[in-house]
Amino acid sequence: MTDLLELERDAPKLHPTRTGATFVPVPRVDIDVKDLCKTFGQTPVFSGVSFRLVRGESVALVGANGTGKSTLLRCLMGLIPATSGKTVLLDQDVAATKGPALRALRARIGLVSQKHNLVPRLSVHSNVVHGLLGRNPGVRHWSHSFAPRASREAAIEALSKVGLDHFAARRADRLSGGQSQRVAIARALIGKPEILIADEPCASLDPAAGEDVMELFFKLDRQEGVTVVFISHSIEHALRYGDRILGLADRQMKLDATTASLTPGDLRGLYD
Repeated sequence: MTDLLELERDAPKLHPTRTGATFVPVPRVDIDVKDLCKTFGQTPVFSGVSFRLVRGESVALVGANGTGKSTLLRCLMGLIPATSGKTVLLDQDVAATKGPALRALRARIGLVSQKHNLVPRLSVHSNVVHGLLGRNPGVRHWSHSFAPRASREAAIEALSKVGLDHFAARRADRLSGGQSQRVAIARALIGKPEILIADEPCASLDPAAGEDVMELFFKLDRQEGVTVVFISHSIEHALRYGDRILGLADRQMKLDATTASLTPGDLRGLYD
């Protein structure tokens, strides 16, 4: 033992070399799409679509009506099957994920559509609790009255994020269009999603309410670190609230660029 101690004492001291390099974390890839194709019967919708989205990005999906934007989002979530190609969502191959595993994957994603799909006769509180049905199916989450305390509190927290916690007891059919959309967003947030997908969230709203909703998405993206993918027909919204823009035209992904590198004229070409 003495010999070992002497060897250790006499050994040269090694010091790490400082290179001046800075550690830069690699962002997580939330959505990885490779050569995706979708047809309905003999009618092609899009083909050869490839892109990657990293955690915390806000991405606008734009293009003329009928170019397959909503269809692409449904393929990403596994709501409809792609004809060919591959989608990896939160490290899982969507096509290979089935049954309970697919439901668990979808529960990690929040979906907001242009139709708010609230239950009119139920309270705002109950409608938000419905956002937990994907993780906790059954009657306990049909109404906030039956829901566990933790679920009720999570619903109020989600409503607070959209500024409507004081509306929890109000019936959904007594809300304005903008308020209804905010409740739909709260319903999507209650499960603490890693990705938030919005299919034309402002389509049924007046300009002022639509601006409020987009500001809310932008706030969530920045403060919560949620990856946001939204479809928009507003060039102004796409450029203001997106970090990146994906553009569909002629059944192809014609545009994939940062908003800083684009002008309104670049996007108008997608609608010609």
